[in-house]
Amino acid sequence: MKRTNPLPSIAVIGAGLMGRQHARVISTSTQALLAGIVDTDATIANQVAEQFGCPSATSIDGIRDADAVVIATPTATHTSIAMEVIDAGLPLLVEKPIATTLDDTLSVLEHARSNDTPLLCGFVERFNPAIVTLGGLVDETIIHWLSHRHSPRNSRIQTGVAEDLLIHDLDLVLRFWGNSPTMVSASSWISPDSQLEEVVDVSLDFGDGVATLSANRWGQRKVRTLAVYTDSRLYEVDLLRQFITVYRSQRQEGDGASFREETLIDIPFIQHRGEPLSLQLDRFIELIMGADASEEIDSVIGPHLLLNRIADHTATSS
Repeated sequence: MKRTNPLPSIAVIGAGLMGRQHARVISTSTQALLAGIVDTDATIANQVAEQFGCPSATSIDGIRDADAVVIATPTATHTSIAMEVIDAGLPLLVEKPIATTLDDTLSVLEHARSNDTPLLCGFVERFNPAIVTLGGLVDETIIHWLSHRHSPRNSRIQTGVAEDLLIHDLDLVLRFWGNSPTMVSASSWISPDSQLEEVVDVSLDFGDGVATLSANRWGQRKVRTLAVYTDSRLYEVDLLRQFITVYRSQRQEGDGASFREETLIDIPFIQHRGEPLSLQLDRFIELIMGADASEEIDSVIGPHLLLNRIADHTATSS
């Protein structure tokens, strides 16, 4: 389809919390236009469309003139919508996870690849300035990676905490390590109220180091932290505040009666170019405008494969 406007127009399918966030960043972008809001609930679609000054529709037929699509509907609907969008030849950004099963995820990715359709998964932490900065700081083998991704209860989420939260950290740890773990162990807690996994703790053995990941959706406050240990440094990362502290132990001494330790503390500068969701949008626009999308599709597979291994382990051990 030939664009009549130099800026790409992007429609958002799903008018829930994440859909509204995507609509917000698109509507305020100077690099794209918000083509419309799609939701099966016409009332909600109209409300959100009115808020952001764009058309509304109740099906994809109402946004055929869009140049690209963001899918922010419940995970169970991702596969059918994504396939329809790919068949329409529209680049798509799909919120994570891509689908409820690994087979469906791989089918969507293969369909996008075979149709030469750009696909970006909503791994928004990739664009967190603290993560981008950390990637430039860590130049040694990682010995231990410790992450906490905790949140208060959220009754609107229809998937377990691994699919909802843990998958972000699976994506990050794979990107930093560069290979898959040789061993996986996991344990989980299923809430008697939600009947979903609300707590998952995972240990990943990479041979040269270990990652310990904790995801909790039954907490009392929002926590997004990392501690990355190498032979000479400890990097503490607050993903919410986008802040990094680097510790280097210099000397330890004691005489039996006392103990003394000297540690250097560095606070690296973090360039804040914008909120992660807006930076993710910038990457999506690059794909819409013709940037090579093959690496993006390849990078989506690993976290979903690992998520499936963890699901198999928790199912076996429960």
